[in-house]
Amino acid sequence: MTTLSDEAISELIYPTHSHPIQPFDGDSLFAMLHNILNHAIPFVDSLVLGTSSSSENLQEKGYNLNFNPPLCTLKQLSNEMTCKDPDEDTPHKTTMTILATLSSYSWDVKLLLTLAAFALDYGDFWLLAQLQSSNQDPTEADHLSFWSQKINGNLKSLKRQIELSRKEIEKLEAYWKVKKLFVTPIEIMQVFKMLIFGTNDTQNQLFDCQRRELVKIDVIQRKHLLLVFSGLDLVNQDISILKSVSDEIRDKKEYEIVWIPVPEMEPPFPNETETKFKKLQEKMSWYTLQQLSTVFGIDYIKKEWKFDTNPIVVVINPRGQVEHTNAFEGSKGLPF
Repeated sequence: MTTLSDEAISELIYPTHSHPIQPFDGDSLFAMLHNILNHAIPFVDSLVLGTSSSSENLQEKGYNLNFNPPLCTLKQLSNEMTCKDPDEDTPHKTTMTILATLSSYSWDVKLLLTLAAFALDYGDFWLLAQLQSSNQDPTEADHLSFWSQKINGNLKSLKRQIELSRKEIEKLEAYWKVKKLFVTPIEIMQVFKMLIFGTNDTQNQLFDCQRRELVKIDVIQRKHLLLVFSGLDLVNQDISILKSVSDEIRDKKEYEIVWIPVPEMEPPFPNETETKFKKLQEKMSWYTLQQLSTVFGIDYIKKEWKFDTNPIVVVINPRGQVEHTNAFEGSKGLPF
């Protein structure tokens, strides 16, 4: 199969994810898997390695006793993963089939159910080992050893994988959420709040650098916005250009400039980064974000508006439509 770009893979995977998400007790399934495998793995290891094993002192995780695992779904996944002829396209086809089967579950539950399906196969080997522990075949021992190592390793790293996956999926969902918003924008306030904060919450505020005070976000309502995206390495020359633009639009009540700082790291930010942010605010006479934070739509901004390290000025009209993705490239990008 031809190697696909990250964007192409995202476009294939994201449509398999349905909304709203089907409720599922992922914590109980994880605890159940942990308890079962915690007992099974030492037993299998004792057969393969000849060591003694005991499950008496193993600590079990608690879970909802009313929880019923979706056995039919797990069997379906297990069959999909193990009963396929190996060829070049099999991994891709299997992945897409599994994602379609689990479309109504959250992303971390998809991962958890897939691991549980692996555990079903492991359980078959475990049962076989219990029945034939007195007359063990070397080939069987190899299988048991393989599954023991595979499942044990997967279980130990599952929480870490889930957390990493959740972060990547959150980025992916943010990208598509913002992209969809710009297909049918309603008005500038909605677009701005979703692009920057990822929410329609009206509690967010902006900082007025000229008056040195916080203001309600509705100051941008029905305005043309010049959104300045940059890192904290904004140079004086760039600030001077923005000042000249700010002076020009000062008497034009329908225009506002908002600086959106894009830090290179995730919060919490060190004191020196916060200090740099405050010093840049002191040089400005327009609106900025109240504080340093992660920009919700940053992946969209980087991919669609080509933001990298150099500052860009994105012009958005009162209807939430993008009129220019970088007015810094020339005066033609300015709406006046």
